Amino acid sequence: MEIKRNLSPKLEKGFYFACEEIQPQKRIVVYPGQETFPLPNDVTAMSLPDAVRLLLDL
Repeated sequence: MEIKRNLSPKLEKGFYFACEEIQPQKRIVVYPGQETFPLPNDVTAMSLPDAVRLLLDL
C-alpha cells in the first residue's frame, strides 16, 4: 500500500521493486479522491475509507 496526496496518483519504481520483493496479495494506492479505479500492473487506486473497509474484510 502506498499513500499519495495527488488526485492523479502515479507510482514510482520503488513501489514496483517492493512489490516484486514482497509479492503482496493486493497492490493499493490510497489517494484523496472518491472513486476506486485500476492502475497498470494490478494496482488499485482508492480512497482511504474504501481501503480501510477492504483491509477489515481481509
